[in-house]
This record gives sequence, structure tokens and C-alpha cells, in this order.
Amino acid sequence: MDDDNNSTVDLEQMTAHKKAWDQHALLANILSREYYLLEQIGGRWPSWIIDVKQDRDVHESLKKINSHIAKLGWMARLSDDDPWLVTILPMPDRQFPTIKVHLFLWSMTALTATLAGSLWIENTTPEGGWFGYGLFLDSFIGFTLPILATLFLASVIQVKAAAKQGLRVGHIAPIPDISIAFWSVGLFSPSTLIWPFGLLLISSLPRMSSRPWDNRSQLGTISIISPAVMICSGFILWAIGIFLTPELVNIVSAPRSIEPPLIVELLAVLFYDDIPIRLAWAHPLAKAGSVLTFFGWVSLLPIPTFPGGRLMVSRLGSVMARNSGTQVRLFFVILIFAWLFKAFDGFSVWTLVLALILPFLYYMGGEPRVPIVLDEPAGLNLKTEKRLGIFFFLFFMLALPSQSPVLLHDEWQSPLEFEFDEIEAASRGDDGVWMTNLTIKIINPSFVQHSYAIDVVREGGQSIGEWDYEWDCKGEDSLNINGLGCGEELSPGKFATFALKISWNQSLYSPMGENFSLLMSTEEGYQIQSLQVSPGLEVYPSSDWNIVEDNGEVKRCIKLDGDIGPEESLIVSFPNANTAFTTETRLYWIEGQTDMDANLSEIPDGICVIGLDPIILRAWDLNHISLNGITFAATMPAKPLKAIVPQDGWKIFAGDIQGYGAEFATGGLLTQGEQCPIDSHISTPPSPLDGDWIWDMSVRKEGQIPAIVNETNLTLIMEEGVNVSLCQNQLNPNPQTTFAVEQGPELILVRSNISHRLWSNIWAAATNGSLISSDSMSTFSFYNPSNISIPVMVTNEGSGSPWQVINSSTSLDQGMTEFSFMPSNSTFSTMWISHQDGGVVIHLGSYI
Repeated sequence: MDDDNNSTVDLEQMTAHKKAWDQHALLANILSREYYLLEQIGGRWPSWIIDVKQDRDVHESLKKINSHIAKLGWMARLSDDDPWLVTILPMPDRQFPTIKVHLFLWSMTALTATLAGSLWIENTTPEGGWFGYGLFLDSFIGFTLPILATLFLASVIQVKAAAKQGLRVGHIAPIPDISIAFWSVGLFSPSTLIWPFGLLLISSLPRMSSRPWDNRSQLGTISIISPAVMICSGFILWAIGIFLTPELVNIVSAPRSIEPPLIVELLAVLFYDDIPIRLAWAHPLAKAGSVLTFFGWVSLLPIPTFPGGRLMVSRLGSVMARNSGTQVRLFFVILIFAWLFKAFDGFSVWTLVLALILPFLYYMGGEPRVPIVLDEPAGLNLKTEKRLGIFFFLFFMLALPSQSPVLLHDEWQSPLEFEFDEIEAASRGDDGVWMTNLTIKIINPSFVQHSYAIDVVREGGQSIGEWDYEWDCKGEDSLNINGLGCGEELSPGKFATFALKISWNQSLYSPMGENFSLLMSTEEGYQIQSLQVSPGLEVYPSSDWNIVEDNGEVKRCIKLDGDIGPEESLIVSFPNANTAFTTETRLYWIEGQTDMDANLSEIPDGICVIGLDPIILRAWDLNHISLNGITFAATMPAKPLKAIVPQDGWKIFAGDIQGYGAEFATGGLLTQGEQCPIDSHISTPPSPLDGDWIWDMSVRKEGQIPAIVNETNLTLIMEEGVNVSLCQNQLNPNPQTTFAVEQGPELILVRSNISHRLWSNIWAAATNGSLISSDSMSTFSFYNPSNISIPVMVTNEGSGSPWQVINSSTSLDQGMTEFSFMPSNSTFSTMWISHQDGGVVIHLGSYI
């Protein structure tokens, strides 16, 4: 007890200040523990010019001071000066919202993102849905959930990484786009939806730029976390989504296609040749990946308050990042990118992005105090600076979006495209067969499946001279045209390639150039592509023989094609000329020459033979023509047809004489022009319930020839000066018969009990008094259905004895008038009929 009572404690005495410290003095005293306070600077917040005490590091001292004064609600910021400047700032408080705010924003974002996803996958969903739960749940599972899960992951990593470095930051708070509801309920057209993400912004609460950062290294490493997680997760979702996307989905409306970022596009084309088409119905996971990569890339833009803006401050420092020169250069770079991304060509996603970032750049681009970096002079070590630069460059370039991250395809039902390689001139093989090929490529640029079929249409419906063809469909043969050709169902974005092998097997005569057509059938109907096959010769005929009437002259002409050298000439001859029979009178000669031989310095467009009459020009010995010693055999020409039609038209009855006539007996389709329409829906002209049945072809230019039965009749009116074609095959553009319409009396020629309404090509020929075909060729009758008399003139032509007239008349009265003639013993005799000035002329030619 005594020891306890007698014990004493020595206490250190404290010096008592006579005057209490104010807050300014308190802060100065705290700073003086680590620094020499050289000078106090006036301003809104307490500032001192300081120097470092001996053997101390200015940056480590700042950490100690901030650790101490943080308990008092203050923080110290170090700046470069002469030598250093320390400013005491109040620590921001009450920045962190309650959990209810976060729950509200995340819940609303889940709703708006699901509505947006529903619009994205609507009408582009396979049968049964993506997950089998209906449109809304499929959208939530495949689109909303991956996006929100990624944002939550990025938020957690960002908060924990900051906490590990002694910094408290807020969680990500996605800002929902409420306007998406207007499109979801159908108030606006889907084509007007420019921002289809359901997300307006991806921000943090509180904003990262409003939080104090210890140093630039901390600012950079934390700021890159959120964009990195979004972009990397987006790449993963892109890969999974593309892998799960089926090759074909039957879409029923214009799809909203997602366009991949750079790295996805480069890799996807290595595995899928139809990736641009397939993305129109991409799996919802791919769409979620597109949203994340897009927002992640936009957040990397070096704009104040954006993660990219904080990265720029971290690497350059606030002074360099916020000076006017940097901001001007940044402004022009943004404008260049906006131009490259076509932000000025119309209202698009980039227009909205530009409208968002330019105000931030204008109002905050020159503000060096945002974000708040307490120890900015500490800078970045070389390793951190290099890593941040590499990560930023890789993420920025690999996630570089396309000009249109989301594209509405209005032309989603584009028709098939047909491409034809040029047909090379046929070459002769060792076996004597001339061969060439035509390669055909059919492309489906649309987003729907198209069917097609293709086949060759030959002139006259048969063959191209002696040319033969064979299809090499290469497996594309499930569809055809009347059992011929190639065809297939072509998936979106795909193409089919096959070949048409063309050969000339005629060994006696060389091949000629001939035109042919390809008939292509699609859902839109039929198309025709005209092509030409030619031999690899210097000169060759490119058509058959044709009878041409030119200014009173009758010619037999053939077209030529080819190319000869400047010092070469073209020698033309007819090997069989005058071999059938010999006459004193020259019956025909090459136009511009005196006989049947010509030596020309260049290749003309054609060679014409002039004859004394059109029947002589149909002689078989003119079919063969020799060009520079090479013989070609062309088809004998037909005399041009004419339909002599009165102004009020033909009156067609069901009887034998006043029916359609032999040329129209098999029916078919009549059309104005020289090419038949490829249309199976052309019907017959409708017959009226009352009144006359009239078909005026100047009004209804095409139609099936109607059947005339019982007591009905048809008036067929054809306009003078036009050409009319008779078509038999609805899938052949080449008509069976083409005739010119000429106004005149309605007459019907009857020969061998067969009626002819097209009688201008009726002819007969004889050699040495014997008809070439039969006696009936020179015996015929004209039937005149009207009560108007038609004049008839019989003319004798040539140098031989005239024909013997057995029955004839100078006029055609109503009813039947018979004509009969007997050829003379002249070497060659001809007979043909023509119409002139409302009358009939019977030409009787005789040549010795």
C-alpha cells in the first residue's frame, strides 16, 4: 500500500497555444510535417507553394498527407510549379445513390432492352423460336440477359479493382431508352428506328470523372476495365451467336441486320461465305454482342467524361490533354471519322453519337480539372503507359464498327442476278469438232430463298444451224424448264455456277455465227438474255439468208462478221451458182458486182444477191457461200409474209373458207412486234355478251387466238404498217411466223382445198415446163367475201415464152374465182402473187 501511495508518474508537458487554430492553420500544420511551406497562394481553396524536405519523396509524402486529412473530409492535390503546388480540396460527399436508384435503372433497362431485342428478332426467328419460350422471353434470355450480365460483371470488376487500390467508385448504372416503347407498340414504323438498342447510355453513379483519383496510373487502369469487359464479352457473344445462327431462316419482312466490328468481320468471312446475309437473322446472342462492342467502342472515344477521355488524361496529363491545340486536333479527327462513317449523309446512329459527343467536347474539352487527379505529376511508368497504349489501340481497332452498325434492309427481296461470261470464239479440236463454253453465274443477293431454272431457246424453236449444246449443271438440276436445262433453290447470299457447252459437229461446212437466247425462270416470271456464238475464223456469216425488199429491188442478204488484216482482202463466191440449170439470162448477181464473185478490201456488214424476181432468189444453189475459200451453208430464205387487211378488219367465221386460214389453224398467240412475250397469263380477247366480237390489236396488242365455234364470228383489226407475230411456244421469244400488215381488200386464197389469209408468199416454179412440186401449185382460187369487185392484173416477166393461161379473171367479184396457169417450156419459170394499190397482181416469170 505504501509503495502504491508513494509512487509518482512523470507526464510530458504540452505547450498551450494562446489562440485556437483555425482550419487553414490546421491544414498548414499538417502539410508542414512533410513539406516546407514556401508561400501561401490565395484562391478559393487553400494552396501553398511547397518544397520537399530532405530525404523525402514528394509523391510518398502526398499519400501520407491524404491518408491523414481524408478523415477530416479533405484531400490534397499536387501540381507542378516552382517547385510544387499543393491545393487542399474538400472531398466530395453524398455522391453515391441508394440501392433503390440502381434497382430502378437496371429494371427499366431490362424492360427497354427486351423490347428492343423483340424488335430485332421479330420476323427473323426460326420456326419454334430461338429458345422456345415466345418472342418476349426469347428476347430476354438471348439479348437482355447477356447484356446486363456483362455490364454487371464489368461493374463488379471495376469496383473491386478500384477498392484494391484504395479508391471507392460507383457501380455501372445503365440508362434505359424509354422511347423504344413507341416502336414496340407500333406507334412508329420500324424503318424510322435509328437507335434500336434499348439503352441510351452506360454510365456510372457517381460519374467516374467526379471521383478523386490518386494518380494517373490509377485513372488509366480503372477506366479501361469497363470498355475492355464489354468489348471482350461482345466478341465472345459474337462468336457464339454466329456459330448458333442457322444457314436459313424464312423471313417475312425487312430484316434489321447487325454489321460486325472489324475483327469479327475478318474472322467470320473465313468460315462463312454468306456472313453478310446470315447476320440478317443472327442469333440473339450475336445481337447482344453487337450492342456490347458498339457501346464499348464508343466509350473509348477520347471525349471528356467517357472512359476514353480519362485514358487520354492518364497517358498525356490534363494539361496536354486539355490544351486548345489537342482539342482542335481532336475535333477535326472526330469530324473526319464522322464523314467516313457517313454521319452527315442522313439521320443515322452516328448522327446521334455525334450530337452526344460534340457538346461534351465543346464545353468540357478545355477543363483541366476534370477528372480530379491528386498526384498528376507522378505520371505513368513506362510499363503502364505502354500497356495502356497497346490495350487502347487493340480494343479501338478490333472493335471498330462498320459505317452502319444496324442496317434495315429495304431491298430484302432483291431478285436474282444473272452474270454471263463472254463467249469465246469456238475453236476446232483435233477431232474436227468446234467447241466453246458459256459460263453462267446466278447470284442471290436477297435475304430470302429464290428458285430459278434456265434453258436455251433456239431460233425457230429447234436448233442453231448445226450448233449443239449440252448443259453442265454441276448438281444444280432439281428444277428445269419443260424437262430441260438447269435449276435449283438458291439460298440467300449464295450463288450457282454452271456451264453451257456449245459444239459444231457438221464436218462438211464450217460453222456460222448464230444468235440464241437463254430463257430464265424465277418467281418474278421469265427473262430473256440474247447471246451469240461464233467460230474462230477471220470472216464468217452471222445470220441466215433473208429476202429483203428495198426500193423496188428484191435482195437475198446475209450478214457477215469478222476481221481481216489491212493488206488482206475478202474473196466472195458461190460454189453452186448456175449448177442447177443454165440460162442465157443472168438470173442473179452480187450487189455492186456483175456476177457471182467479189473481191473486197474490207468486210462489209453483209452480202446481198439481187435477182430478177423473189422466187429466183429462193434457189437452193445460193444457199452455200464461200468466204476466202471457206464454204458455209445457210438456210434458204422464205418470201416475206404480208397480211392484207381492210380498215375494218378481217371477218373470221367458223367455216372452212372464212376461218383463220392455214397459217393460224394450230392456234397460238398473236402479238404486235417481232418477239413473242414470255407470259403464260395472256388470255384470249373476251367475247361480249351482246354485240359484235371485235379484237382491235391497236388496243389489245397481244392475246391467245380465240376459237370460233357455231354461229359466232370475230372481227380482227390490225393496224397498217406494224409487224405481227404468231407465237406457238409460250416459252420461246422467237415467233413461228412474222408478217407485215398492209391495208387492202380482204381476200382468201384457196389452193388444194386449203385456205390462206396470208397469200403474198404463194408461189410456183418450173424447169423446162415441169412444175417443181406438183401441178396444183399453179392452180388456185381467190374468195372475196365482200360485194366490192377487186381488180386483178396478170403480168408476164422475163425473156422466155409466157405461161399458158387456163383460167383467169380481171376482177374478183363476190364469191370464189378460180385461176389456173401452165408454165412454158422455158428453162426456168416462176409465179408469185402480190398486192398493189388495192388490187391483186399475178406475176408470171419465164427465163431462157
